[in-house]
Amino acid sequence: MHQARDGGKIFSSYIIHGTRKKEIYLTIFMQEYIKKGDELKTDYGLLTELVLIAEKTNSGLIITDYKRPQDGVDYGKDIKKWFTKEALKNLRETKNFKNLEGEADKRAKEWFNID
Repeated sequence: MHQARDGGKIFSSYIIHGTRKKEIYLTIFMQEYIKKGDELKTDYGLLTELVLIAEKTNSGLIITDYKRPQDGVDYGKDIKKWFTKEALKNLRETKNFKNLEGEADKRAKEWFNID
């Protein structure tokens, strides 16, 4: 879905809004981080809703596919079509997606050993 460029590494964080059978409904934040000297720079980032398709195995869950809504006017239509009513309700009640960015930043700083 998203690959690092320029020697960076991608970190993400997410909020699960619900599940049904093989589907997991979530909001995900993904950001590429690049260490330049003693500083951490960011490149391409993404905040979007996803539907993950998962298969249960003896060793846990394996994500086999995903659905990402189209950009623009069809974004909301895709979400309403794919998410369950409960997942939509949970999505609407989620107020602060900025926390997702902070969690990804924290992981990146730990990975690159930056205070």
